[in-house]
Amino acid sequence: MKPSILTILAIVCWFFTACGTKTGKEEGTHNGKLDEVTPYDLESNEIYENDSQVNYLNFLPTVDCNGVLQQTFTFETLSKMPEIRPAGIHPDVDYNPLSSGEPFSVLVRFDICMDEAEHIELLQILTQEVIPQDLVVQPMLIQYLPGSNAVIQELDSAVFGEFGNLLIQIPITEQEVMQIQGVQEEDLTYVYHARGQIEEEFLYTNSVTVGDFRPGNPFSHLEGKACIEPDVYRRWTQVFYTQTGEVTITAWICESFSFGTYRHTAKEVRVTDPGAPEPYNQQEFEVETIGSAQGESFYLDATVHHNVCTSFRLVLPHADYSFTALRRAGNIGGGDHPIGCKPQVEGAPEISPSVDNTSIFQYQYQGEETVVLIDPPYRSDKCDLPDGCS
Repeated sequence: MKPSILTILAIVCWFFTACGTKTGKEEGTHNGKLDEVTPYDLESNEIYENDSQVNYLNFLPTVDCNGVLQQTFTFETLSKMPEIRPAGIHPDVDYNPLSSGEPFSVLVRFDICMDEAEHIELLQILTQEVIPQDLVVQPMLIQYLPGSNAVIQELDSAVFGEFGNLLIQIPITEQEVMQIQGVQEEDLTYVYHARGQIEEEFLYTNSVTVGDFRPGNPFSHLEGKACIEPDVYRRWTQVFYTQTGEVTITAWICESFSFGTYRHTAKEVRVTDPGAPEPYNQQEFEVETIGSAQGESFYLDATVHHNVCTSFRLVLPHADYSFTALRRAGNIGGGDHPIGCKPQVEGAPEISPSVDNTSIFQYQYQGEETVVLIDPPYRSDKCDLPDGCS
């Protein structure tokens, strides 16, 4: 049996997100002030810790309820649009909510487990949102995995039809939150989705989608597809020649290309290293990955239009492998990004902004010193799946 990887750290963020609001103190009210249930102190000087995850994907992830009932809920189109601005939305922003199903509205799916005792657990929230990227506006599939600092209130009531007091708040950064909240007006009950920066006690956003909380799956058309079109499903292999042998890293990826930059999300990664200490040198390590908390799992083969690094890091039970390659020094300015390229996986080698056409591969076996190879010999191959790979 192949050993599984304990940790895979990979990771980079190209996108800018944001969000937040609050719930009312009394049943049937909608106060909306952020300071009432914010899961972190924005004024604190303490180190911010966030164990919730936000993954930007180009394939549909799967979740498992381990044998108990699994249900999906979504936003359905409202019979009428709300007339009152929710109290948590900043008063200075234009409030023009979109009804679920309209162009540019956000698709939302809740994956929920319910056992025989009707205990409810939220596994994930999937959204498809239109996000500007490289001067192009395109939809992104985003996975929210709630951690210990997420706020989830009245979800059990919402599942059984009473969603006016529903509140789900998932922190993205220290001042950004994804917010889903139920609202009760005199003759209308609905939920809304919003992301935006927190300013004082309000959510600063001009993108709000409203809908009816009902069972449903807006992503059923993506079931069974390896990648979300127009992304291409490929196998990418890099072999690094080290002092002790060859380190082979193979990733099954969804690949997209826009404005000079390839972007990849790795669905599966395998590593073999005959030069590793025994018994690891005889084993292949495999991990299934769904992106990362900061963005895609890998950035590969960036062209000269952008100074984007090829960059990854893999942490195995016995070893730590990481790589950064910069093809051309960029114009982002050392003051803004002194590491010289953006994005870059956290913990991967750093490259000066004044250096171009270079790469660094480093690895460390447990209990040994780190080996750093500058411009190491390596080969890189990609092929299209399912028919173009031998």
